[in-house]
Amino acid sequence: MASKSNGRFKWLRSPSAAFHLVVLLLLSFFTWKFSSKYISLDSIPWPVIVVLTAAVANSITLYTKLSETKKNAAEDLSRTELRHFNQIVERKRSSTLIVMILQILVVLGVILISMAGKQELISDHIKTLTNIVVSAIACSLYSAIPMLLGIKEVFDFEAVIKNRKKIIKRQSETLKKLAKK
Repeated sequence: MASKSNGRFKWLRSPSAAFHLVVLLLLSFFTWKFSSKYISLDSIPWPVIVVLTAAVANSITLYTKLSETKKNAAEDLSRTELRHFNQIVERKRSSTLIVMILQILVVLGVILISMAGKQELISDHIKTLTNIVVSAIACSLYSAIPMLLGIKEVFDFEAVIKNRKKIIKRQSETLKKLAKK
């Protein structure tokens, strides 16, 4: 978001989407290799589902926090900053929504494959499905990291806006006091 340095606002950047894509691809590859050797889905892994649900909760938190921030920060930004800020928020909201949907699909996939694991059609392909599920779980858990960074970024931006508002208020009070003298 923004931080004040030498009187100018500079926009801080979190890791790019390309970086996260490369990490997700590498993570998928290594978890596929690991799960093909060591993991088999025979029953519903409830602890894993709970952890995945926590990742979904992070996405929901970021999505709602972005909506609140957009509403709260609108009055304290200049027109140019507001336009730039709205673009950033909308991009983050849409990516958060996509990640949230994917995380929910992973949870549902884990449950369905675990429940259907005894079926003959599924049992023929259980190793491949297990590899897919474990890779999807790892990617879903990794996606919680950008969500947490996004929440931190929103909080930092709100702090900058509040701090700037306090500084402007103090400056105007000081100017009023000087004008009276």
